[in-house]
Amino acid sequence: KLEKKREKYQIAGNFVSDLKYKDWNGFVKVFIDDCNRKGIVINTDNIIAKQKTSGSKAIVNSNGKDNDEIIEFLLDLGLKDIPYITISPESTSELNPPKNQEIRNWLDRCAIVDKLALLCSINPNDGCKFTNDMSSRKSTTDRMVNVYSDGVHILSPRLSDGGISLTVEGAKILSSMYPQIPNFVSEVEYSDFQGIPKICIIDDAVPFVGIGRNVMQGYISGADDHIIPGMPCLVVNSKGDLIAHGLAVTTSSEMQYLKKGVAVKVRDGALKNNE
Repeated sequence: KLEKKREKYQIAGNFVSDLKYKDWNGFVKVFIDDCNRKGIVINTDNIIAKQKTSGSKAIVNSNGKDNDEIIEFLLDLGLKDIPYITISPESTSELNPPKNQEIRNWLDRCAIVDKLALLCSINPNDGCKFTNDMSSRKSTTDRMVNVYSDGVHILSPRLSDGGISLTVEGAKILSSMYPQIPNFVSEVEYSDFQGIPKICIIDDAVPFVGIGRNVMQGYISGADDHIIPGMPCLVVNSKGDLIAHGLAVTTSSEMQYLKKGVAVKVRDGALKNNE
């Protein structure tokens, strides 16, 4: 029962042990002074102190309508001798600071940058650039559905596995941020964040992959060696132009030697609008 009243009432628990206060008006004054020191905004006009004497019982009370119900709750919990104060926060209470939404947006952006670093090997500094002026569309359960950067839809967090699904526009931005053309002879120094992996396909496969067909083994001329199956990746041609993006099915070594099977499950082709 007391849990249901948590938002309406606050028990002055830090004063429970200080029953030395005989002057209950002084008790209220100490409580208000303590709130002021801690930066808690309260409306002192809504607080009064009244002593009810019944044997050794003493209760600090307020002028609210539900005092009898509060007293009943305390009696049920065996807390009848504990003084309490009810307060009505002002509309500008610090419990609801005006920057709540700004803080929430910042936390959402940090979550996306962390996912990009973990799932796509993107340096957090680059992730911050990628999510510049980020905004999001959320579901009725307050879950991010689509993520936008400078008004452009760049990715969508997946509910099924916690991963992310890039869009063509997002893939284009990442491709420009990491312009290197991959090959099977790694010349890149090891780093914790080597950038989103790329796969280079031969020119004969470009028309098919560009409209959304999967990348098949035997049509790959190069691939970054930090590719992990299930990892988001970009598909480019011999000039480094983006052809498609999708999820890797095999590792770089398997792409180099296998001749049959699917190498990349393409999510979307970048040449669909160029048909």
